[in-house]
Amino acid sequence: MKLVFGGDSTPAKWFVKYAKDADFVIHEAFSNPARYVELMNQPPQLSWQMCCEFHTSGQSFGKIMSTIKPRLAVAYHYQEELIGSIQAGIRETL
Repeated sequence: MKLVFGGDSTPAKWFVKYAKDADFVIHEAFSNPARYVELMNQPPQLSWQMCCEFHTSGQSFGKIMSTIKPRLAVAYHYQEELIGSIQAGIRETL
């Protein structure tokens, strides 16, 4: 069984390379910037950095998993209030 764990990061080519066809993939997924501004009361520029520069957006998570095609994928690293926006982003690109 092949297990690949991705830490707190932006999407990376090395992750896709080593996680290709894994049985079990764990990678973080973060909310979109607009939702983060709304729920966490953060300025737009900081929200964009948090969601897209320091972390992996839901849309990027979906694209990565579509490329890797693991048997099971797990997203983590988000507040409960943000789950809906993250899932919606994942579904856009999965």
